Amino acid sequence: MTKQADFILARAERLIIFTDLDATLLDHNTYRFDAARPALERIRQEAIPLILTSSKTFEEMVEWHHRLHLDVPFIFENGGGLAFPLHMVPPAKETVQHGDFRIQLLSPRYEAILTVLSPLKDRFRFRGFADLTPEAIAKETGLPVPLARKAKKRLCSEPIIWEDTSDKLEAFRAELAKHGLQIIKGGRFFHVLGNQASKGKAVTIIQQYFQQTGGRWASIGVGDSPNDLPMLEAVDIPVVVQRPDGRYLQPLPKHAVRAEGIGPVGWNRAILALIQRWKTLQKRNEKE
Repeated sequence: MTKQADFILARAERLIIFTDLDATLLDHNTYRFDAARPALERIRQEAIPLILTSSKTFEEMVEWHHRLHLDVPFIFENGGGLAFPLHMVPPAKETVQHGDFRIQLLSPRYEAILTVLSPLKDRFRFRGFADLTPEAIAKETGLPVPLARKAKKRLCSEPIIWEDTSDKLEAFRAELAKHGLQIIKGGRFFHVLGNQASKGKAVTIIQQYFQQTGGRWASIGVGDSPNDLPMLEAVDIPVVVQRPDGRYLQPLPKHAVRAEGIGPVGWNRAILALIQRWKTLQKRNEKE
């Protein structure tokens, strides 16, 4: 626990938690969250909004939303899109209904991104999800084939497997910038999306949405990879879990809490400790 986290928790009336999924809440290899169940149960008991914030597609996220019994917004495709349950009024006027959600896109649509990427294959060596079958994606990710099919149904970003040199990657990045696109590093893949989109921008939109309901809110963000940095920099208390190799994301965000444990093990410990500290400080404030 950092002094900064303690100071923020002491002032907070409500908490909101933003979390990455792969190798953070979910185990890197098994995609299970068993180790995080105690903290998930405590979150439910305290009625804390848990906002999933991932590179996964809308359809993948809907499945995880249901598995975790959530009824709040979520962020998909690295902040390329936000989804709000139908009973909530999205802050943006331009939204589209998808099933039980209304979505807001911050990145160009998938087809426009593929139009930019297609001619670049003559100059750079890479493969995108558009080039892979669901079976090939399942092999690359360890996902079951049905979930790999959902990973192909993209709305506003393209994961790629970079097979060229690091020098060429910088040239590729510059070429994308000419078209208003960026490339960011995730846990397994690089991701191409609009340069105005990020987990951080999406997190800020959702934070503002909840702040309008009143009270003093404190936000916690949990991640492990470079593509989580914008989210971690946008929240009040950034938490970094250990990666599958035991290392931490570098550079660490300012005032970051280091969770002791890989993936969901560290997630569980850090979230339980932060909630317990928040409740302790609330009781102390009531006495004063």
